[in-house]
Amino acid sequence: MATSLIRLVVCFALLATQGLQAASYDLTMEQEVRLRKFVPRAYAKMLRRQPIHAVCIGDSVMNMQSNDADSGNALKAWSGVFLQELADQFAYTGGVRLIRPPKGQPEKLHSLHGPEFTLQNFSRGGRLMLHATQPLTTVAFENKPDIVIVSYGINDANSGLPLEVYRSYVQQVVNLVAAAKADLILCGPSIIMSDVPEQGLAHTRPYADVMKEVADANGVFFADLGDLSWLLRLDDRKSPLAPPKKPKTDPAAAAPPVAAPPVVAPPVPTVDGTPAPPPLPAPKVENPVAKDYDPDPDKIAMRLFQQVVEAMKQRFQQANPPDWLHPNSVTQRALGKRVFAELLNGPRTVPWEVGGATANLVSGGKCELAYRLENPSQEERTYTVLPLVTTSLRPLNAPSRVTLKAGKKAMVNITYERAAAPDPASGGGRMDLLPSQDYYLRLPVVITSGDSARIEVVRATMTPVALLWNTGVLYNQENIAELSGRLVNTSAQPLEGKWEAKWFGQAWGGAFKAAPKGESTLAIPVRLPTGFNAPARQKGTLAMTVSVGGQVLKFDREIELVRNLGLKETMVLLSPSAYVRDQVVTPPTPGPAAPSVAFRADADSNALYLTWDVFGLNLQDNPGGGGALQVDLNLDARSYGKRLTQGTTDVVRVAAAAADGDAKVGPLPPWVFGTGYGMFFDEKAVKARLTSRPDGSRRFAMTIPRSYLYLHEWAMGNGNSQVGINTQFSLWQANEGGTGGSYLPFVLTSNGRYRDDAESLAVLELTDKPTSRWTVRFY
Repeated sequence: MATSLIRLVVCFALLATQGLQAASYDLTMEQEVRLRKFVPRAYAKMLRRQPIHAVCIGDSVMNMQSNDADSGNALKAWSGVFLQELADQFAYTGGVRLIRPPKGQPEKLHSLHGPEFTLQNFSRGGRLMLHATQPLTTVAFENKPDIVIVSYGINDANSGLPLEVYRSYVQQVVNLVAAAKADLILCGPSIIMSDVPEQGLAHTRPYADVMKEVADANGVFFADLGDLSWLLRLDDRKSPLAPPKKPKTDPAAAAPPVAAPPVVAPPVPTVDGTPAPPPLPAPKVENPVAKDYDPDPDKIAMRLFQQVVEAMKQRFQQANPPDWLHPNSVTQRALGKRVFAELLNGPRTVPWEVGGATANLVSGGKCELAYRLENPSQEERTYTVLPLVTTSLRPLNAPSRVTLKAGKKAMVNITYERAAAPDPASGGGRMDLLPSQDYYLRLPVVITSGDSARIEVVRATMTPVALLWNTGVLYNQENIAELSGRLVNTSAQPLEGKWEAKWFGQAWGGAFKAAPKGESTLAIPVRLPTGFNAPARQKGTLAMTVSVGGQVLKFDREIELVRNLGLKETMVLLSPSAYVRDQVVTPPTPGPAAPSVAFRADADSNALYLTWDVFGLNLQDNPGGGGALQVDLNLDARSYGKRLTQGTTDVVRVAAAAADGDAKVGPLPPWVFGTGYGMFFDEKAVKARLTSRPDGSRRFAMTIPRSYLYLHEWAMGNGNSQVGINTQFSLWQANEGGTGGSYLPFVLTSNGRYRDDAESLAVLELTDKPTSRWTVRFY
């Protein structure tokens, strides 16, 4: 109620003022400059209190996912709070109104009238930065937004999305918003916690750093939701138990006195003449807080780190079990207010600076980080330095505390070891790899001093060499696929050495020379399988070593080969446990004796016809709902030229019961068939049905109308007329004993790229002629 009255008073006061200027809103000159720089379109309109329209695009954090009454209320998410702060600053007494709120959610928090902000929220849980381009190429600009707020990174980190892919999509977002002449607010992902906090705290930090790098290069406003300096204050008091400094005295006088031998009293005999028991020792008085003020530097560092961990845990949903991914309502509000404060006043300063970092790669999988830590303040300061665990490097040792006089600097040295490669049976892409297109590592380090804390992402140049690859996808390769890269000499001295690479029995190698800061190119011609009896899918490690200066350095990468699929051709789907890295899998011949799922595609001028035949596997209904089977289908149906470029799709999800009959097709978003699509799709037009066959197998069939794939040229019989495709077919399997169960998946392809990424898909040629062309995925 008090907030409402304040808004009304401010409104009446401003209405009585003529010729409103920025000063009327209590802005300093520096704040005006920042607003003109970062939100010029919205600022010009806010000065006149004209209607402001904003669009929010992000993940479940921006969607206000929580376990309390605020769950799903985008107005209470940090982005909604930020907009409300902006509306209050410029006396928009109507506040923020949400357009088309979800069922059960309010469109406004306060029923006040007057100028207002309108907000459309396109955020969706579980999404990555690549998904931001979907609304931005379809519906986001329909109402000509003044402000676009974008934040992703948590799911990118969880899925191991390569940083160069994340960077490319952040840049696409910048380009799309700039083309629409809207103001862009980019926000790095929030911190997440985990059972291993020194790993959880680091998880999203490289992605936030990449986003900041792109934002800085494009002059776009950036705020990091995971910046600890805005979220907590530490208690770094000096110990009252620390030993005092000894006064300067004469050395002789300082010599310790010789102790006299202790006088031991004879035991007093008891009545019966036996010796009395020795007296009980005097009780020992202990200080209950002594351990909290132990002067040992390592213990001080751990105490401060535990403060960080415990303070951050309080920022999350505290249900049972707790949710360490989604900030609670109080934190969401704090995040919104701090983004607003940073927009007006700039980043929060901390009493240190970091730079001049190198990461020296050495044999044995070690990495030696050295970076400059500087004290820019006017007083001596002590810093706690705590390197975090990343997916590729684990710290072995580091100085826990560093003391610097005012204006002084020092080099901090930390030794890391390379993370062990994950078990091939874990599937997907590897997360222990060095960057493929960056010549530096991004290593998160917690630094504290006084009451300030921040996770600094140290950008360290790899030395003495960095191997930069041209990763991505090569389509329609025959016989040979050539992979290329550059060996960069990052040192100040000329280098020469040799390199070797191996992949599934193939081997390559060569010598190289590079001038200081120069580079040498290399090429790896991968020989592709021939003949239709060869396994249609292979993925494995390109084991790459570089020998230079007596060191042998590893620069491994991953390759997947998938032969193009033709019409009427049967492809046996693989379980993820069978389709693993560094193993060639020959799938069984489908039939009653070989439990399997076989996939086939066909097409004509009217539709695309897809079938999944299930052999030797019983279908059973999931008692909790969800169907006996679930089918996920991704189709990239852009035109041929567009399909060879980056893009996104969305999943067509279908569920069916165990009995024969029609299946339920889920909603189809406008961009479901690829970047550039943007129309209303009626899922009822997609037909899906489960039937039984005479041989005892089951057939699941789906028909997609040709009219829904309207951007595709659909040249039947032409092998160059292609569709990107992937599918996952999952069967419900009850646990032994009948309690619970899970879905058993079968996939066409599975690699280090996300499901909805167009570059993760296999290729379907719209011809029934046999093909020997391959898709080569290098990641």
